[in-house]
Amino acid sequence: MLLTSCIYKGIRNPYTAYELKRYSLAANLFINEYNSSNTVSKKAEIAYFIADCYDYMGKYDLSKQWFKKSYDLEKSNKTLLAYAYALKKNEQYQDAMDAFAELNNEIQGMPVFRKEANLCKLAKEIKKNKNPNFEYLIERLSASTEANEYSPVYGIQDLLYFSSDRIGSQGVKKYDWSGYFYSDIYQINSNGAIFNLSNINTKDNEGSCCFNSKFNEIYFTRCSNLNVGSYYCQIYSKFLNFSNNEAELLDLGGGISNTIHPALHYSDSILIYSSDRENGKGKYDLYISYKRDDRWTVGQNLSENINTEGNEKFPVWYKDTLYFSSDYLPGFGGLDLFKTWRLSKDVWSAPQRLDYPINSGADDFSYCINPNFIRSDSIVEKAVFSSNRNQKYGDDLFSVIKIQLQPKIEARDYTASYQLVLRYFKIKPYDGSISDKEILDSVTIEMNSDLITTGHSNSAIIYSGPNQHIKLRSGRRGYLNHDIEVKFDSVFNLASDTIIKKELDIGLVPVQFNKEYLLKNVYYDLDKFDIREDAKPALDELYQLMITNPAIRVLISSHTDCRADFEYNLNLSKLRAKSAGEYLISKGILPERIEYKGFGESAPVLRCKCEECSDQQHQINRRSGFQIIK
Repeated sequence: MLLTSCIYKGIRNPYTAYELKRYSLAANLFINEYNSSNTVSKKAEIAYFIADCYDYMGKYDLSKQWFKKSYDLEKSNKTLLAYAYALKKNEQYQDAMDAFAELNNEIQGMPVFRKEANLCKLAKEIKKNKNPNFEYLIERLSASTEANEYSPVYGIQDLLYFSSDRIGSQGVKKYDWSGYFYSDIYQINSNGAIFNLSNINTKDNEGSCCFNSKFNEIYFTRCSNLNVGSYYCQIYSKFLNFSNNEAELLDLGGGISNTIHPALHYSDSILIYSSDRENGKGKYDLYISYKRDDRWTVGQNLSENINTEGNEKFPVWYKDTLYFSSDYLPGFGGLDLFKTWRLSKDVWSAPQRLDYPINSGADDFSYCINPNFIRSDSIVEKAVFSSNRNQKYGDDLFSVIKIQLQPKIEARDYTASYQLVLRYFKIKPYDGSISDKEILDSVTIEMNSDLITTGHSNSAIIYSGPNQHIKLRSGRRGYLNHDIEVKFDSVFNLASDTIIKKELDIGLVPVQFNKEYLLKNVYYDLDKFDIREDAKPALDELYQLMITNPAIRVLISSHTDCRADFEYNLNLSKLRAKSAGEYLISKGILPERIEYKGFGESAPVLRCKCEECSDQQHQINRRSGFQIIK
């Protein structure tokens, strides 16, 4: 190992430096070799390696220039493909489309070229026609330097933390991947002063960090021995109220691999991070661990609809929404920012890409929303993130203000604004009663691709325009989702500026497993199991419940009256339950979400001597119900 270390320190061969991922060193050595080379093919080969080094370093403008040099010297599909991706990262979408189209003509049977050309077309259109509902004010933070500043996160009282490899870091060595010093974690206080976290930082690389809910414990990435053979970055934790205690290495499994970019949920019991461990879906995947008895479980791959063949990195929590970056999901170029949230323990929503210009052709990552910001009528969000879109420097810190644009209305002397006021209460299951007025806070409201939360309140205000349909899905952990649709009609001939307001009280039903609820009016004719016409409306309501709550499963139960023998009634009730379930399946519910069970005559609603029961009593006992099951 000592001999190998000495050899690495004296590297003069650019190919060796490239293989060791010392891209800054390799680029400089390759440029010297390019200038001294006399053959066209050799110059083309060296130019390709120079471009690839700059691509790994995130210097996409230089990468594009050198890929073009390589292609102009010696045309090849390999170089054209790399050049096409470089054009995309520099937001030259039309040129990138042309390059991918040329590749598609040259190499048949490769749908990836058509896919990339279409993505470039989409990115070009989005860049030209921005989201009409929001405007984004983006500004480079003054804390950014010519070095790399990345992974900003908020601490207590709006303190901002980030990592940087600027001059003055405790690591005196240079990291030959980037050519900068080893990175440290820094703090910006409310006056804009910047401090090195000297009780955390070491001579090694300290990177992305996060905090627990009390802000007395930090989780961070540390990479050691970066210039000596193979190395592996890991996640550490340290309590901040003890300045001399050692940072603790978290055992998250993964064997010999890199485990980086911790993101701790506000419950302090869920940790999301990125890792290149074996059996992943791509290069770097997101993993999840849970805290059990003060120990972290072995990480599990997060979700197939999130992790890809590429890189998923830089997760950041905001309440129950997870932001992360991917260079493979459909985006604008390099790493793009996405958001997702848990639908159930192991099910996550499809990732939603953030708008342009938060996302760009460059690398955009570590999106962190200010948790203390209170939204107003126009400014709905403030956040910070990292990007290398400014090619003069490396990674920089950026602030973003998200402004909701008021919908355009017809020109007239006076205007109307439209507000939907929602108030949330707990109701008795399937009873509809909210007379006790037990309020519910922490309700999440999904409107199109946006999420709104009531926070500590039980109410929310939704702003709308005239003749606009609002479709909302409200949900809360432990409760069934609730869908509503509201439309505001235009109002004319106003005498003054007017607020048109609609107020709705919404009751959310707590989830109760294995409790039977009657399907009202789902009855059967004597000795029959087919679904009657008068039974379909109630089954349609159950169908809508399952559509609104795609994660639940139900057990259809059915009962008979006491006429006929026990075994016959048991079989008949099974057929009735199956008939109700098949009706739901015919409308599109997946079969695996439905189970059936027949009870026969064993659980009547009305108990009477069989021979003395009236026809109406028998009819009531011939019924179906359902239970929510795990």
